[in-house]
Amino acid sequence: MTKPPADAAGRRAASSAAAPFAGLLAGVGQVLAEQPLDTLKTRLQSAHFGASDGAFRLAVTTVRGEGGGALLLGVVPRIATYPLVKLSLFSLFEAFYAQTQSFALAGACAGALNTVVSCPADVVKSQLQVQRRKDPSLAAVRVVSSLVKTHGAGVLYRGLAPLAARDTLGYAILYTVYYRGQELQRRSDAAAAAPRWAIGGAAGACFYGATLPIDRVKVLQQTQAGGAALGLGECLATVRRGGLAAFYRGAGPTFARTFVGQAVGLSVYDLVRGWQPTYCD
Repeated sequence: MTKPPADAAGRRAASSAAAPFAGLLAGVGQVLAEQPLDTLKTRLQSAHFGASDGAFRLAVTTVRGEGGGALLLGVVPRIATYPLVKLSLFSLFEAFYAQTQSFALAGACAGALNTVVSCPADVVKSQLQVQRRKDPSLAAVRVVSSLVKTHGAGVLYRGLAPLAARDTLGYAILYTVYYRGQELQRRSDAAAAAPRWAIGGAAGACFYGATLPIDRVKVLQQTQAGGAALGLGECLATVRRGGLAAFYRGAGPTFARTFVGQAVGLSVYDLVRGWQPTYCD
C-alpha cells in the first residue's frame, strides 16, 4: 500500500538531514577498514619497491623492517580528508541521479567532478605510503610543503588525468552494481538475498576489475620521487615494458582492499542516510 505523500516527504527530509553525517562516517569507516591493504597496494604499484615482491612478501618485509605502523602510513591525512571526499562524492551522485535517473551516468559525472577534491589528498597519501617509516620527513605537512616548494602547487594534481579516467568509469560501474544489486535483493527470497555489505564489496571489486590498469598508471605518477614529472605516455611505456601483467601489479591487495572498504563505506552510508533511488519510494 502506498504511503501518504506527507509521510514520504518526511522520510526524505530526515534522510537529507542525515546526509552530511552519513558521508563523513562512511569515509572514516572505509579508511579504517582498508588502510593497511591500501598501503600494500600503493607500494606494489609504485616504482619504489622491487618488481619481484608479492603482497605477502612485501607485508612481511615491511613489518619486519619498519614495524606494523608502516602499514598505516598516510592514515592521518586520509582520515582528515577522505570523509569530505566521500561526502562530496555521495552528494554529487545523488544530485546527478535526481536529474538523470541513471546510476551509470550519475556515477560517471560524480566520479569525474569529485577528482577535483580527491586528487590532492590522494597525492599526499600516496607519497607518504611509499616512504620508509623511519624517514624524518613523514609528517603530512612536511610532505606537502616539500612537494609544493619543489614542483609548485600543481604537483597536488599530479595523476589527475588517469584518476579522472578511473573514477569516471569506475563509479559508473560501482553505483550501477550496488543499487541494481540491492534492487535484485529486494525482489528475491529473503533467505537467499545477499547482505548489503556483500553487494557493496562486489561493487568495489567490479570498480577495479575495469580500472586496475588505469589505476597503476595513476599510482606511478602520484608516487614519483623528486625531479621532472613523468608524463602519461612515459608512465604507460614504463608499465608496458613489464608486459600485460605489469598493469595488474598489486591486484591481490587492491581487490581485497576495495571489497572490504566499499563493503563498509557503502553499507554505513546507506544505513545512516537511508537514501534509496526513486523507484524504492
